[in-house]
Amino acid sequence: MRRVQLAIPTLTTERLSLRPFREGDAADLFELSQDPDVVRYVGDRRFDEMISLIDPANAASIGVATRLGETLRDEIKLWGHRVRRYAITRQTWQTRVPE
Repeated sequence: MRRVQLAIPTLTTERLSLRPFREGDAADLFELSQDPDVVRYVGDRRFDEMISLIDPANAASIGVATRLGETLRDEIKLWGHRVRRYAITRQTWQTRVPE
């Protein structure tokens, strides 16, 4: 199996820093999605489940999803490519025991 590493840069300005998603961001992402002020202009997009769409050959990302507590839900075709859909519910995330 070939392992692919993507070089995702961090972009920083005086007022903003854009960086790759990290495992520790999941709890904050869940909380932000529940705040009406955050989702005001995108409609009611609060969610009770976080999903990851992962290329079946991407062992590193599958490992991260598994460590986060996500489980494999199914495999779908997206834009002509097969991807695996991993997911974790808010309730499972909040009750999981940190490693």
